[in-house]
This record gives sequence, C-alpha cells and structure tokens, in this order.
Amino acid sequence: MNYPYSIEDFLPTFQMDSSKLDPDEFFMNRCLELAFQGCGWAQPNPLVGSVIVHNQQIISEGYHRKYGENHAERMAILNLENKELLTDSTIYVSLEPCSHFGKTPPCSDLILEYKIPKVVVGMLDPNPLVNGAGINRLRENGVEVVEHILNEQCRYLNRKFIVNQTLKRPFITLKWAESKDGFYAPIPKKTYPISGELSRKITHRLRQSHQAILVGIGTWLVDEPQLNDRYFGGPQPVKLVMTENELWCFKNDELCVKIPMSGPEFESRNQSKAEFISEFCYNNGWYSLLVEGGSSVWNAFLDQDLVDELVIYQSKSVQLNQGLHVPNLSQNTRFQTPVSVDLEMVAENSNLDTLIIFPWKN
Repeated sequence: MNYPYSIEDFLPTFQMDSSKLDPDEFFMNRCLELAFQGCGWAQPNPLVGSVIVHNQQIISEGYHRKYGENHAERMAILNLENKELLTDSTIYVSLEPCSHFGKTPPCSDLILEYKIPKVVVGMLDPNPLVNGAGINRLRENGVEVVEHILNEQCRYLNRKFIVNQTLKRPFITLKWAESKDGFYAPIPKKTYPISGELSRKITHRLRQSHQAILVGIGTWLVDEPQLNDRYFGGPQPVKLVMTENELWCFKNDELCVKIPMSGPEFESRNQSKAEFISEFCYNNGWYSLLVEGGSSVWNAFLDQDLVDELVIYQSKSVQLNQGLHVPNLSQNTRFQTPVSVDLEMVAENSNLDTLIIFPWKN
C-alpha cells in the first residue's frame, strides 16, 4: 500500500504502473507518496511532497511533515548536502510553491535563492494568497516551470484544502457500515458489529485525516463510540454530538460547550442544522468533518447537499432482516457512480466487506 488504509489506496486513479509513467510523472508520483506521510499531521495545511532530481536521479526528498514546520520544498533543499548541485537540478513539488509569508518564508524565494533552473508542479495552490503567484514569480525570474503533472491525483490528495479555500467550509465525509440487506443497526438499537478488521482500520485512517467527528445522540448513547484514531497517530479529532436541540462539543473527552440549535435566536439565522454545524466547524478552524451517523445526522447533510465524499462498508455476510435503514441514495444524482472494492480480495479476515466509495468530484 502506497497510501496505507486510505481512500486513495483503493481508487483506480492512484493505481499507477510506475513502469508506464514518463519521467515527470514518475517523480511527481514520488512527491505524492511523500506528501501522504503528512496525513493527520499537516492539517489544516495541504499535503505536499517534493523531490530534487539531478541527472534523472533523486538526490533529495522532503514533505510537509507537520503544521507550522518546513514546507516540502524547503525540507528537500535543506536535506541536500551538496547544494552546488541545485543549479543543475529540477525540483518537483506536488503543490505550487508559495509566494507569501505565513508561518514560514516563501518557498518561491528559496528556489530563486539557490538558483534552481526548473520547477515541475502538480497543481496550483487554491489559496487566494498564492493561486498562480508563486509560478508567476518563478517565471518572471527566468525559472522554467512545468505545470499540471498528475494534476488529478494532486488535487484529490488535497481535496479537503481545495474545499476549504474555495467554498469556505469544511470538507465533509459521510461514513457508515450496512448489512447485506441495507440496515446499519438492529431494532431495538444496540451495538452490533457489521464491518471487519480492515474496514475498521480504514475508518481509523478517516478519523486521523479529519479534524472533527460528528455523531447523533442515539449513536453516542447506544454505541458509546470513542471517536478517535487508535492506529496512525497525530492530533485527535474534536468530537461533536448532534442532539435534537443542541450541538455538544467535546475536547480531550470533556464536554466543553453546548450550542443551542433551536429557539428564536437559532431560527433567525435561517440555517439548517447541517449548515450551522458546517459553519461552526469552519469558524473554529476545523476544516474537515467526518459524519459517522446515525440516519438523522446523515440525512441532515445529504438533504442540504453538504456531502463531499461518501464511504460505505457493505457486508456480504451479515443480514439483519429488519432494523434501522441507511439513507436511500437512489434519487440522489450526486451518488450514482461508486468505486467498489471487494475487501476480501485485499486482505483476509475482512468480514466479507465490500468497500463502496463515492469519491470527491474534482
């Protein structure tokens, strides 16, 4: 697995045969693999990888390891011992080099400082502070710039960042497990395992890569979910619980605030609960939200067209015969062309699950 237990690892667009890639694609593919190593740590910043190539050989690598630390290009340049090679090298980077001062100085200035003659870029930076300015600065100073190499893959890897920057809201993923006959829980509702070990690891990767997790009060009280990542590391997501009239916010497992979602003041906002929660997350700097259920919470976001990606684990062995139904997607035109993966073909003991992904549309 190049992107272990992540959605990327199951999408055809990331199943690339390295022997069939041209040189620019080959080196950009390595940038993507490096970028993914920042998963869970770099957020809310984008995932970015970089390699420096001299005589068609990688001589240094870097990636944005953690929010507030060096960007990928800077890391790759600083990691190179013999910097005299830079004047005869090409630097590859999955995201356009920045041209503004943030927590670190502009990477475009560093490239110019070391007189690197050629830069190959995977995607433009959607941040309005950059958005082509980094590339323009390089070209104005005589640097050759090649754009849009593996652009689709680079954009998908940074789908959360793109949604944040362009739509000014969090990237929202819905996730559920369903029985063979379309139920997510029995009646009366109780904890009932449907998905297998591999599906659970994918869920923990989803949790690691989102800054907040939302469940409904029924799921919270019945399942008592931990709503954390116990496999991959990084800052743990904020826990949110949607009740009939309130949004509960937990930090470090302590209930820290209850926000009203009913009454005249809330109604004067002219927002649905899903819209309010989305805005609340964005205003608090939580730029990705994983919605884990149950049905009233899923439907709240589906009804408002506030779903960017949908992940379903469908059991091929568990049948409930009756229970609580998962949302009906048959009339939702957004979710009609899934990517389906038989997890039994990927790993043993997957509880005969099928992974169904409705990926973000670029």
